[in-house]
Amino acid sequence: MFKLKILFFFIYLVSCTKEPVLYQVDFVTQPVNGGSINLNSNNYNEGEILKLEAIPSENYSFDFWSGDLNSNNSLIDLVVDSDKTVFANFSKKRFEVNITIEGQGKVSKRLIKSGSKNDYSYGSIVEILASPDNGWTFVKWQGDIENNTTNPVHINIDG
Repeated sequence: MFKLKILFFFIYLVSCTKEPVLYQVDFVTQPVNGGSINLNSNNYNEGEILKLEAIPSENYSFDFWSGDLNSNNSLIDLVVDSDKTVFANFSKKRFEVNITIEGQGKVSKRLIKSGSKNDYSYGSIVEILASPDNGWTFVKWQGDIENNTTNPVHINIDG
């Protein structure tokens, strides 16, 4: 009878184990095409440590984590202790257009598509117009638009 009580007590203890607590962790990238996160939205066990990595798409940079995680590090650990929503924020890489004038005159830049005055994001299109002073003549562009005699000229910001 004593053995039966011990067996019953053991079965009772084994059957009383605590169910694992699961929490929903959602991952979102902003903008959607700016990059990815190495893990998928899912249910994770309480206390689990998730090793997150924000992976930028081509011509994007990782900026910061937001939501239930705040950091500027693209690699970071997240402790699962509640339901969470985590955002990986990315931005387009930015490029500067530098112009040097040989001779006398002015060069104006006009943004055709996206970006700001001097610092252009990937995919921007910039129109450049050479306006020579009196007595001077525009001959050609040099540099990344080598030997191009078109004036104005459109350049694509692609790295």
